[in-house]
Amino acid sequence: MSSVPRRVILRAHCDLFNDHNEIINTWFRFCGFCEDNETYLWTEGGHYVHVGAEVRDRFHMIVDMNKDHVQNPDLGRLQYEIWRVTKASEKSP
Repeated sequence: MSSVPRRVILRAHCDLFNDHNEIINTWFRFCGFCEDNETYLWTEGGHYVHVGAEVRDRFHMIVDMNKDHVQNPDLGRLQYEIWRVTKASEKSP
């Protein structure tokens, strides 16, 4: 779990819009902020999350990680990552 400030953009198909809270929680689990099946209280963890509008059948979830560690950020120098989100396919046994 890194305390480096960064912006993470999660891109997903609009069909997944109703699942955006679970997608965001899955991101925090992936980063090690909480255990599997736990809900991470990102508002208390110094992060900011907002959901962007639909663009070409996709929407964006913007996660500003460790936002409290940045004062007067230069958005041109802020580290960022873009991740494509897909729904896991179910495989038969």
